[in-house]
Amino acid sequence: MTTLATLRDEVKDILRDGRFTDTIITLKLNEGLYDVAGRTLLPDLETNDTVETVVSTNRVALPSDFHRQLSPWVNSTTHNRRIPVYGSLPQLFRRFANLDQAGVVVGVCRQAGYLYYQRIPSTAETLAINYFRLPDTMSADSDVPDGIPDNLHSRLLSNYACWQLFTRVEDGIEGEGANTARYKQNYLDALGDLTYFIGPTSDVPTEPVDELHYGLEVR
Repeated sequence: MTTLATLRDEVKDILRDGRFTDTIITLKLNEGLYDVAGRTLLPDLETNDTVETVVSTNRVALPSDFHRQLSPWVNSTTHNRRIPVYGSLPQLFRRFANLDQAGVVVGVCRQAGYLYYQRIPSTAETLAINYFRLPDTMSADSDVPDGIPDNLHSRLLSNYACWQLFTRVEDGIEGEGANTARYKQNYLDALGDLTYFIGPTSDVPTEPVDELHYGLEVR
């Protein structure tokens, strides 16, 4: 595994520019980590957690490490049933004529940092959610990139940092500078290899046979 210190030294060796301190290079390496996680569903970042509905309101804050891609349904551990996830807040609200009615949760959606739900339980209901979390930020020299396959640590993050920093070195050059273009393309090529390495992903998992009527909607 490639550590933060190793990645930083790689970038320094390429740039050979004393203006870029350890702090600046570390910042760009972490930006690259977040950029990769934002472009690709990294399997090691998939996780789950629970949230509890709040009496008298129709939303609850998502976990602090939530990043993206809420699964197509959540599970009510309170009532042992599956609940569909709507694609947007307007879709959820179009499904329900009145938004202030009490009842068990039968639909949810994500909006900004919140999970919205309908109906509104009169007592707290626990919802289990699956999602992709934020990668851990690297700060200590021994830290390694969170969620990225070991064989692509350097190709992804060192190239990203060099791309971003060479844009500053070559600022003022007409068009895209040669080094900026080179390391940008290196990064994009590595992203393509990452996608190939992970394999195809699907937003919607295979639907299981519901022999026990686990997903039976409460009316």
